[in-house]
Amino acid sequence: MTPIKANSNRLETIRNVFASFSHWPSVFRLLYQTNPRYFVIVMILTIISSLIPVGVIIATQSLINAAVAISAGGGIVPLFIAFGLFAFLAVIRDTLKHIDLVYKTLYQELLANHVNLLIMKKATRLPYSSFEDAGIYDQLQRAKQDSTFRPYQLFQQVISIISNVIVLLSVSAMLITWKWWLALILLLLPICSTFSFIRLGQEEFMIDHNRASDRRKQYYLMHLLTSDTSVKELKTFQLGPFLVDRYRKYYERFFQQDKAMVIKRTKVALGFQALSLLAVVSMQSYVVWETMLGTIAVGSLIAFIQAISYTQTTSTDLMQTIFNMYQNNLYISQLFTFLAVPDEKKLAIAESDPCEKNASGLEFRNVSFKYQGVDAYALRNVSFAIRPGETMALVGENGSGKSTIVKLITQLYQPTEGEILFNGKPIYHYEENEWRQKISALFQDFIKYEMSVNENIGFGNYLKADDEAAIIEASKQAGADEMIKRFPQQFHTQLGKWFAEGYQISGGQWQRIAISRAYMRDADLYILDEPTAALDPQAEQEVFTRFRELPQNKMGLFISHRFSTVRYANQILVLKQGEIIEAGTHKDLLAVDGVYASLFHMQASFYLEETDESTRQMVGQM
Repeated sequence: MTPIKANSNRLETIRNVFASFSHWPSVFRLLYQTNPRYFVIVMILTIISSLIPVGVIIATQSLINAAVAISAGGGIVPLFIAFGLFAFLAVIRDTLKHIDLVYKTLYQELLANHVNLLIMKKATRLPYSSFEDAGIYDQLQRAKQDSTFRPYQLFQQVISIISNVIVLLSVSAMLITWKWWLALILLLLPICSTFSFIRLGQEEFMIDHNRASDRRKQYYLMHLLTSDTSVKELKTFQLGPFLVDRYRKYYERFFQQDKAMVIKRTKVALGFQALSLLAVVSMQSYVVWETMLGTIAVGSLIAFIQAISYTQTTSTDLMQTIFNMYQNNLYISQLFTFLAVPDEKKLAIAESDPCEKNASGLEFRNVSFKYQGVDAYALRNVSFAIRPGETMALVGENGSGKSTIVKLITQLYQPTEGEILFNGKPIYHYEENEWRQKISALFQDFIKYEMSVNENIGFGNYLKADDEAAIIEASKQAGADEMIKRFPQQFHTQLGKWFAEGYQISGGQWQRIAISRAYMRDADLYILDEPTAALDPQAEQEVFTRFRELPQNKMGLFISHRFSTVRYANQILVLKQGEIIEAGTHKDLLAVDGVYASLFHMQASFYLEETDESTRQMVGQM
């Protein structure tokens, strides 16, 4: 490497170090806001503890010199004073060590919890699209993975730097008053090694940074192999050994990378350590020589040897801490990068936004939508209306736009073109909380909360989560009350197998619980996306019978591939490639003899064939 390139690399490294500390104001604000009282107490304890080493050196020097003076006929009082100071400092040092440990342990818990809360609160404010963005989702995973413990590591390093600076200044002052060049050499040696360690730190960070996606895949493999929801399929298809081997390959690649970095770091550390020890031994030999010449007293000999050792050790620790802090700054930047992701945009609400006269219900007007990064429209010029007391069914092949309509209604996305109205007013002109209270939804990929039945249903309206009467009523609306009464502890039964006394239920039973959750809210519009996929025909019929019996001022929208239930909706929309190709009642659409009629007759013929086959088998057995 040429001298010019080497100097350029060093300058770049220095710039990177300073750039990495740009988050310091945010870090200190984070540390202070976690618990101001604990933060200040730990800082004060650190300052006091850092002044003790120089006091111990001075007390040792005085103690030895006083002992030597007694042998030469001096008084005993200076010896007792020096010993008293030495003993006092030892007691203070040990006492502060225990107090400091208590406060730091408690503060560590507070800080980890504070950061976790920040991450969770931020996640709740992100738009739905952020969770479908691989880049932002990786940022979230990095923040979760590292930032819950690295902020405390950073805090410890801040404390260590303050402590080392105080020790270094106070102890090296003793050397400076005697031979200033000794202190200068001891300070310069660690600085030379720092550039090498910082470059290693950059390399380690980039290795870990680039692993984020693969770490998520590795975690997912472990989740699959240890989850009760996947064990049946893994055993059936004999996937266990195959997935374990794939997990192992990730681990082995990570291990080889880490091993190479450890060896590289060890080689650099050993080289600089040998150079540093050679310098310290040379300086301590010089102090012994000066003592033999009678230039300094025996007490000063001990004091200067301790001062050299302290200065070398402390300056090395200081440089190493700055390097580690630089590395942790790179990691902690992931947290602040994630926290800086824009929150879900809130559209400005018009101060005066009159509703259209005689308008009621939900209406789509020429709504089109594109997913981010996709050129094709997921919906194009979709228009329809649902009035109070009506139910509407959406049918169509997978990818036709049915679930996209649900996402737009629930404000998970905003239309690219057109508008969605409720009672004549654009839905984005309602306060977010006000609009969310007007709708209730059961999604196709609903959550199976590993909690009690009460909580699973009560989460549909957390404001009434403790209202058992409301929970029971919601279960009745979903036809789940009798099923729940057969559970071991009825509404207090712990569902799932993650926790003690968990009770595992079938997919259809989970779906009944989820439908109950949707009914928990007194909404104007109920949305059910494939609500009966896991139900038997009788249970399915019961669910839709109750759905059609919604009060006259309520609306219902559901998605289903089962035409036996779709036929009872007041309106049916048939979608294809994001457009409405047919609309009307079941009777109207059969008369048109189009796509809907074709799909209906196909399903009907399938059931008729099954019935005829069963009949033939029964006759054959007679």
